[in-house]
This record gives sequence, structure tokens and C-alpha cells, in this order.
Amino acid sequence: MIYVIIFILKIIENMISTLRIIFVSNQNKIIGSILLFLSSVIWILSSSITIINIDLISILVFSIGSFIGAYLGVFLEEKIALGTFLIICITSSNIEDKLRNMGYIITSLSGNGKDGIKNILFIVINRKNVKELFNSINKLDNKAIIINEYTNIYKK
Repeated sequence: MIYVIIFILKIIENMISTLRIIFVSNQNKIIGSILLFLSSVIWILSSSITIINIDLISILVFSIGSFIGAYLGVFLEEKIALGTFLIICITSSNIEDKLRNMGYIITSLSGNGKDGIKNILFIVINRKNVKELFNSINKLDNKAIIINEYTNIYKK
């Protein structure tokens, strides 16, 4: 039973720790601080139980719980998909109006590329919608170059 408790505590702790990093990087300091508090409490519990009952199995359970917790934390974070991305699309095609008709807000520039004039599209989008945008761009121009960059938006 002790091994199960250690295992579950480590999974929860590492999931919380992974999510905390994401919330802090998204400028959500309050939630990040709360998650750090919870993570610390759980770490103290799991570590003290492991040290009191130290043997090879508890060390393995502790380590495997850490591994699975980190993995599940990343998986959960992908489902939550916080944050914003700046998508830069370089294309020879005129897909700007079609993307705008799909609801995307675009700023565009014209540039000189190796093969002539290129349209450079800047699109700021919620991370949850990035795959949908990539699919739309690829359907409209499968030769488009797509660059994505995690970004923070600052407004006055």
C-alpha cells in the first residue's frame, strides 16, 4: 500500500509541477504560485514516506511515478493549450483573403524571395487553434513555409 501511495503522490506532484511552469510562462503568477505550494506539500509527503520506508522498490516507484507524472503533465498541458502563437506564413499564392474569410486576423507584407515576390502573413492565434490553421494553409498552398513562435501579447 505504501508503494501505491508514493506512486500516486509522485504522479500528482510532477503533473502539478509541469503545469506550474506552463502557467508561470503564460504570465499567470497567482495560479503558478498556488501550484508550487501544492507541489511542495506533495513532494514533502512523498519524499518523507520514501525515506522512512527506503528500499529498492520504493526508490523505483518514486522514480517511475516522477516519470509518468511529468509525461501526464505535458499531455494535460497540450489539452489545455494555453498561450498564443505568432504564425508566419511565407507563400507565393494569394491565400490571404481566403484565410481572412475563415476568420483569421492577418497582417501581411510583400517580400522578395529566391523565386520572386512572396506574401508574408503574420497571424496571431490561440494555441488551441494552431493545428486547424496549419491544415487550412496546407490545403490552400501545400508549398507555403510556416513558422510558429510562442509569444506573449502585451497591450496598453
